[in-house]
Amino acid sequence: MTQVSVENLSVELEGKRLVDSVLFDLAPGEFVGLVGPNGSGKSSLLRAVYRVLKPQAGRVLLSDDDVWSLSAREAARRTAVVAQERMGEFDFTVRELVHMGRTPHKGLLDSDSATDRDIVHDCLAQVGMSHCAGRQFLSLSGGEKQRVLVARALAQQAPFLVLDEPTNHLDVRHQLELLELIRRLKVTTLAALHDLALAARYCDRLAMMHDGKLIAVGTPADVLTADRIRDAYGVRATISNIDGRTRIEFDLQR
Repeated sequence: MTQVSVENLSVELEGKRLVDSVLFDLAPGEFVGLVGPNGSGKSSLLRAVYRVLKPQAGRVLLSDDDVWSLSAREAARRTAVVAQERMGEFDFTVRELVHMGRTPHKGLLDSDSATDRDIVHDCLAQVGMSHCAGRQFLSLSGGEKQRVLVARALAQQAPFLVLDEPTNHLDVRHQLELLELIRRLKVTTLAALHDLALAARYCDRLAMMHDGKLIAVGTPADVLTADRIRDAYGVRATISNIDGRTRIEFDLQR
């Protein structure tokens, strides 16, 4: 398993600092949720982690290797990503799309092996999309597309998984199934999550961002305090713990 270190990372775009000196680690096999209001810098941080936005300062280490020192192939072998950006208009079957997750492990002219096919079949089964293997990706609903993209990431069999709002477009059942799956995988995972209650339930630790800065890192109970939620989100929060599960109720500040 892979340890990940984000070391004093800063990201700028068009002269605006989107991420400001962020510092935290992920232990091998740990599931860390990245939380914060819209515009807090979560997606920009993740894009620097998976090599889309080059940081102005700081670095991201995968087991002591700077991600920006790796070749594109080696980076893809070590980090699998489910991003918010969608594919273009080029259409593929669901099976073909998930097979793309095997690309970093193959030579340029290599065909799909029996092992590749078994991995793809298993990944589609894990996200409940085996029945759609022959369908065109663009014909799917938003939630179905999201589950297929997760299957493609799983097919990479990378030791580090990055997810940007993975529960978007999913109904409640599939949100729970997806996060349960991630927990079971025991892969080092960094996920931006919108729903604080889900983040508290499934993540080992949370990292909260506000205005591009990291304002708290720790267990869900330590990070999700009423004062901190008020300061970051501008709402009142009532937090309770029922049968070991965190429940959060929100109300507008008047």
